[in-house]
Amino acid sequence: MDSIERVYGALLGLYVGDGFGSQTDTMEESQLSALGSEPLDQVYSLEELRPLCGMSGEPSDLASLFAISIISEGRLDKDHLTSQVLRYGKEEENHLSQKVLKSLKEGATDSEVLQPLNLSLLLAITLLDASDKQIPAFCTRLTSLFTTNTQIEQAVILLVSAFSLLLNEEARDSEQLLRLLSERIRRYKLDPNFSKALQATQPPRKTQTVYELLQLVFALINQKLSFTDGIISIAKRGGEARLSCALYGGLKAAMHGPEVIDQLWIDEIFPSPALQTMFKYQTLYKRETITMDKLATLFSKRLLDISLI
Repeated sequence: MDSIERVYGALLGLYVGDGFGSQTDTMEESQLSALGSEPLDQVYSLEELRPLCGMSGEPSDLASLFAISIISEGRLDKDHLTSQVLRYGKEEENHLSQKVLKSLKEGATDSEVLQPLNLSLLLAITLLDASDKQIPAFCTRLTSLFTTNTQIEQAVILLVSAFSLLLNEEARDSEQLLRLLSERIRRYKLDPNFSKALQATQPPRKTQTVYELLQLVFALINQKLSFTDGIISIAKRGGEARLSCALYGGLKAAMHGPEVIDQLWIDEIFPSPALQTMFKYQTLYKRETITMDKLATLFSKRLLDISLI
């Protein structure tokens, strides 16, 4: 598998995970219990309850805005990225977290804003030729747009490292990934709680913190669940289903390639109106019919030609 195919797989895995997770995102335990034995095996399983299930949300859209900004500017331009995200927020009210909008308009605070985790894959792609020592500084720079929270910053460093190790084929399976990430945690002097999250083999009961979110994702990776079974398992938990499914999907497809993704799931995901509008603002793409598969194909080719180093 060449670099373009591996990056394409990771992007598509993130997009599909986000779209599938849309069905139960923000659902609480009582709402999930009310579903009873309702099957959850397709992107549209809960279409009657969530008519727009399969539509891209923050994980896909913020990652795509980051890609558009990098391709447009050829570098990480915080002002350009901020203007892109704010413009996107105006296109679709309530489609972007109010915490994010406030951070971008008034300055970041110490709140645990999870949105920077959405950008970890894209940052990893543009840092594939970076040394271990260079990664944390770029993660801090990007995270500071949204929050000054140390745990979020360290989580981004960890995820960017994970994606980099997989995309560079330094880690080819979950055991290698865990070993190399454990070394990075020690080298970067990250919070020891991240080591516990990485080594977990059982998901947490709830995912209320960034540690628990990563524990959920890596526990299922450590269990060696398939792409499909892992996504379904996460979606059945509700909460941050979009983000959790997106991270699991991106990591799993980066590890094993795009062929692990069900083609029917790929066909059923679609871009939000706000993302379509933002994409068509770009002169080169005004006449494009946008699909998430097409975005993954485009970005995998264009981003590998750009290095932030």
